[in-house]
Amino acid sequence: MIPYRGKHSAKTFLKEKPIRFGYKAWTLTSFEGYVYHFDIYSGKATGPKSSEYEDFGLGGGAVLNLLSVVESSRNHAIYLDNFVTSFHLLCNLKKKGASATGSIQGKRIKMC
Repeated sequence: MIPYRGKHSAKTFLKEKPIRFGYKAWTLTSFEGYVYHFDIYSGKATGPKSSEYEDFGLGGGAVLNLLSVVESSRNHAIYLDNFVTSFHLLCNLKKKGASATGSIQGKRIKMC
């Protein structure tokens, strides 16, 4: 979350977080912390790409959208937090040949 208190349509409010107002940024980084690709969340996505990822939810769709710039998911290790991790997403990444690790919320444990 990038802190921001001004007026803007892409500003997000998260009640339970230390930074409650700001921009939500999705990033694809290396293990050294270099940013390869990022996306600022600006509300519900529309268009052809959004329908492709809607089965994965907001976080899973963001992960797949970030990985769409990678030529091949093979030989990549992907680390996820519990907001984006789901069993359905992990199965999809496995089919693409990517190794993924992440903590998962109990409500998201559904077999694919």
